Amino acid sequence: MQQPSDMRVTRILWAAAILLLAFVMAWPAIGGMIAVNDDIKFVRVPTHGEPVAKQIADAWRTSPSFRPLELMVAAGCDERTLACPIAIVVQMAGLAVLAWGVVALARIVMPGQPWVAPIALIWIAMSPGTTCAAWQIDAGSQTWSAALGTWACVLCWRSFVAARAGRIAWGTLAMLTLVFALGVNIKETFYGWSAGIGVVAIAATLWLFVRDRAAALRAAPTLLPVVALPIAHMAARWLTGAMSQSANANQDSRYQIELGMNLVINAAQSVAGAIGTGPFYLLADEKAPLALRALPALAGLVELCLLAAAIEFAVLRPAREKRLHWMPVALMCVAGMISLSVTFPMGSVSELYGFGANVMIALLVGVALTALWRAAEIEDRGLTRTIAMVGGATALMVGLYGLAGRAHHFGNIWLCTRTANEQIVAFMDTRPAAPKYGDAPMSTIYFPASCRPERSYGAYIMPVAQAVDILNTVDWMKRLHPRHPTTFSLDTDAPNHGPYDMVVGCDAMPRDGHW
Repeated sequence: MQQPSDMRVTRILWAAAILLLAFVMAWPAIGGMIAVNDDIKFVRVPTHGEPVAKQIADAWRTSPSFRPLELMVAAGCDERTLACPIAIVVQMAGLAVLAWGVVALARIVMPGQPWVAPIALIWIAMSPGTTCAAWQIDAGSQTWSAALGTWACVLCWRSFVAARAGRIAWGTLAMLTLVFALGVNIKETFYGWSAGIGVVAIAATLWLFVRDRAAALRAAPTLLPVVALPIAHMAARWLTGAMSQSANANQDSRYQIELGMNLVINAAQSVAGAIGTGPFYLLADEKAPLALRALPALAGLVELCLLAAAIEFAVLRPAREKRLHWMPVALMCVAGMISLSVTFPMGSVSELYGFGANVMIALLVGVALTALWRAAEIEDRGLTRTIAMVGGATALMVGLYGLAGRAHHFGNIWLCTRTANEQIVAFMDTRPAAPKYGDAPMSTIYFPASCRPERSYGAYIMPVAQAVDILNTVDWMKRLHPRHPTTFSLDTDAPNHGPYDMVVGCDAMPRDGHW
């Protein structure tokens, strides 16, 4: 039974977790999220007005990537303003389902300990991967992939528990099948969850086979939705000719499969996005104070120290009957980290792809902090609580700093994109009409040097021309006004500003700074 002081801590932790998750959910609405950069290629497309069902069917046949959720979200976006309120609702729902799954996983990895779930949710809310997914229009698929992957772990665990108890949990298997059927049609990265959970499930089945063949046979059906279904789906996608197109994709595409140094670089970035927190966007900013640039490394060091201390004081030192049961959270972390493997052959990745695996790392942090607190109760070691408090407070401050910084930068890029887009659309609507016969003179959109920031980083610090996806935007303008040829020029002012030219005004746009 919890002591009154522990109950107060529980309430504080849950209040903090709910507040931070609410902020992550609400910031797109507060900050004015619109389609930016890669998002725009899903919105300003020739097929935008077509029925969504037709777009999904065409994507299955012709697109190397198959993401029906992104197509449904893009269909609810406004081509002119780039506003997309439906994306906010989709992201909120995905985060809510994810949080529900985290609570269920927390009860598995450390039963009877109410602190694990809120600590994990706090860590997830502060994670760069979470916000990079939740604050982009076209990343709802990543949010839902993480949510479904979390529930896949829950259901797979329940299936094995039932098998060891002497029965086959058919209802759980049906739900697991539904989760994987949805997941593989949400985003290709869900194949990673099949790999991660599949490796753990196969190993667990073999372990059971050695000790209890009947239990192993009861657990074996779990492999059908976890392994067989995704393989069958991938084969279908490949044989229809759509997925196989990735082999001949544009060499400059980030989704082009490569087998070189990108494997090492992408592995490092994906793992960092899963385990790290803090202001990643400052790592390569030479003008930022060194103390701020070192914060992500400090957070990683704190994580290692907390884990090492938890292993020492909660696993190695106590008597066997008092030791922390660490196997469940270890298996979850193995599944989560293996799930990242599908991103390694890509042309490039970002911390976005760590969303999903970071859920398992968050559970590990929650278990470590809770175990250190419990170790003091078992052997009256005040040292472990000191480690938990200092380490937890340090990680919290670094994480909150990074969360605040990303909120600032995302808010800036949304505002800059909206401002530039309004100028471009107004120019498109008010420029002189084309002559009765023939085409109008060439229109040029100029982006002066003031439209380029001092640095670029990921999906939220970039030049304005990139933010409005000028290539797709110009193509969109040509489709709307085919007799108005349009081009653009970067880092230059109009030499002879005529009625068919415009200069994007960036002087009054917010600057990102070095913090």
